[in-house]
This record gives sequence, C-alpha cells and structure tokens, in this order.
Amino acid sequence: MMHEIKNRIVCFILLLLIISALFSSCGRKDNFDRQGRKEIILATFQNDRLANELVAQFNRTNENYYITMDIYWDGVCIDEGRMARKKFDATIASRNASRYPDIIVTAGNHDYFRYAKRGTFEDLMPYLKEDDEISREDLFEQVLDTLLVDEKQYGLPTNFTMQALIMNKTAAATDRSLETIVDLQIKADYSISATYERLHSIHFWILQYLDEFIDWQAGVCDFDDPRFITLLQMFEAIPEELDLYRMLDAIMDNEPIFFNSQLRNIYGLQGDLDYVFGGDATITGLPGREDEINVIFTSIFSIASNSQDKQIAWDFISMSVSDEFQMRKMDRQDFYFSISRNAFDEYMLRHSEEKTWPIEFTYHIDKDTRYHIFYLTQTTINTIYRLLDMKMFAVVYEYRLMDIILEEVYGYLGEQSLERTITNLNNRVGLYLEENR
Repeated sequence: MMHEIKNRIVCFILLLLIISALFSSCGRKDNFDRQGRKEIILATFQNDRLANELVAQFNRTNENYYITMDIYWDGVCIDEGRMARKKFDATIASRNASRYPDIIVTAGNHDYFRYAKRGTFEDLMPYLKEDDEISREDLFEQVLDTLLVDEKQYGLPTNFTMQALIMNKTAAATDRSLETIVDLQIKADYSISATYERLHSIHFWILQYLDEFIDWQAGVCDFDDPRFITLLQMFEAIPEELDLYRMLDAIMDNEPIFFNSQLRNIYGLQGDLDYVFGGDATITGLPGREDEINVIFTSIFSIASNSQDKQIAWDFISMSVSDEFQMRKMDRQDFYFSISRNAFDEYMLRHSEEKTWPIEFTYHIDKDTRYHIFYLTQTTINTIYRLLDMKMFAVVYEYRLMDIILEEVYGYLGEQSLERTITNLNNRVGLYLEENR
C-alpha cells in the first residue's frame, strides 16, 4: 500500500514538472537575424507612420538589435477590427504570450490611460532622469503632464495637436458661455460652432466635457449633468450637412462664429486666421475651460512592463523625442506640434528672423479647391506660445465608448425621449466602465 502511495506521489510530482515546463515554454522565445541581432517587438493596434519611420532608422543604425512591428489591424473591416482589438488586449496583458511586446504604441489617447492604470507600461521617469541626451525639461512638460497617471510618466508622445475655439469679433464680444453658444446656434441657419457636419461637431463637443460626466478613477458616470443636456440642445440645432459658403457669408456679415478647430501646426493656424477670419480673431479654450487647452496625441510610445529589454526599448523611444528627429520632422508641413521645446523654439526663431515666411494654404469647399499664399505673422507666433503656456488636459478617447454615446445621442435626435436617452447612457456607459476598469 505504501509503495503504491509513493508511486502516486512521484507521478504527481513528475506531472507538475511537465506542466511547469510547458508553461515556461509558452513565453516569448528570442529571435535573431543573420547578423546575430536580437529581435525587439513593437506592438501597435493600427499602422503608425511615425513608428514605421523610427523603426527603419533604428534598424539601419543598431548593430545588436532590430525591431519588428506587430500590427494587429489594417483598418479596413470593422468586424475584423473588433477581433483584432481582443487579440491586441490579450497579447499585451499576458506575460506568457509568444510575442509579447517590448514597445507599445497607442494613438489619439485611445486606450493609453486604460492600459497605464492596469500596469501595462513601465514608468519612464527614471529613464528621463538618467539619460544624458534627453530630459523632461527639454520637452513641453505641460503636455507631458496630461499623460501622467499616479505621477508616473508611462508614455512619451512624438507630437500633439491642440483644440480650441477661434472666434470673430462678434462671438468674442459675447459672454462665451455654453448656454450663449447654444442660444446663438438655435437662432442661426448655419453651424456657428464648427466647420464640419453635425457628426464631427458632436464628436468635438462631447469629448471636451466627457470627464465632467465620467469619473474615470471610480469607473462611474452621470449623464444627468445639466451641461450634457445643454449639449443635446446644441446638437439638435446644428445642421446635418455643412454649408461652408453660408458660414463664410456669416463671417463677412459679422455674425457670430465659434470655429472649433484642431490646431495641427502653425501653417494651418495662419491659414485659418487669414482666409476665414481676415487675420483678426480671438483664440481661447472651451466654455467653462477657457484657461485650459485640450491636447490630442497621434503616437504615444511606451515600454511594456514585462519587457526583458527595457533599456533598448528606451533607446528607441528616446530617438522619437530627440532634437535631431524633431527638427527633421518640423520641416514637413504635415507634422503636428513638436513635443521638443528645443526644436520648436529653434525652428520658430529661425523663421521669425526671416521676416517673411510664405505659407501655401489649401482650402477645400465642395469640389472647389482654393490655393492662397499667406505669411506667418509675429502675432500668430505669440498666440502659439500663449496657447502652449496654458494649462492643458488630455481627452480620454475610446472608440467603443464613443460608439455607445453617439448611438444614444442619435437616438435622441430621432424620436427617443430625453429621459430614456439619459437612462440608457447611464446604464450602458456605466456597464462599459465596469467591464473595462
């Protein structure tokens, strides 16, 4: 009997050893190329142009490591995108994934905060302090502050855009409250608060106030907020389709215009100011947040907390914010505001000293494309720096959450009652927050 028990114990121990070996073999295996360089994996949900460029540069210059990009979705089929998102989430959450990443790129604030709160990313503060070539002070710190989670810097953006209201004289003369804007919109026969159709305008305004209705830390929401009900009234009054000619006529007639604009670069800002507003406009934050500016990121680079090659991952990420890379990108008009204060200051100084800085600005109205040449003015340069010195906040944007909100908003714009809309939003968004904490 004792002999049989001992045999069973031995068999049980052997079984545990086999299971342990199987689990340990499920983790990532190191790969090497023909030059003997070790593979570093960069994961991104969708293709990222800047990441591609940086990876190509890194792979050309590094003798010991090379980076492979794992792109989970091609951005075409929505159903496939949902499946790819689940795979992406599972991979970066699992230490035993066969290809868990060293570097993770998130875009447009999408998912960054959710992953950061789950411990997916490594804190970059120690790397910034120890790096001899780059420090946090070299970058726009108030922009970086918007990405802090529990005082930790889990991601570095390569660039950013700012969202603000550009107003003509008549609009600037009002009290600029949300209620005033809604009242003016109800009376107008054109969109006073956007250069887009209704859908884009709804997107814009909801995002500015979303953290007023959602407590992200607690994972609860309250769409009974009077400010949200005020926004619904505005959405009803915004025309479904944009009549840009009518809006331009309104500007000529000095009717109030609140131009909600995503400031992507100095070229577009000067073009908007000159072409739309005749060079004379006021730029400020949103109603109720006029002392704050909203920032959006196109590429946020993070180190995976379970990476075995964190220093190499940092070497790659630090390239994206280096003065050399940022200066090279600043020369391209499609590059958004540089995260590098050094590069931005040098670039602006160089061009302001040239006295004249021609800008070719393209404006599309229906099938009509108009080209104009403008010159960057010192007033616009001063405006840009004023905006950059304002307090900033980052919009928490998640596509799946916005789909839920928009579905209910459009239900309200149809035949759904206000009471039913608010109840549905509180229930559906509340469930989403609970499931994704």
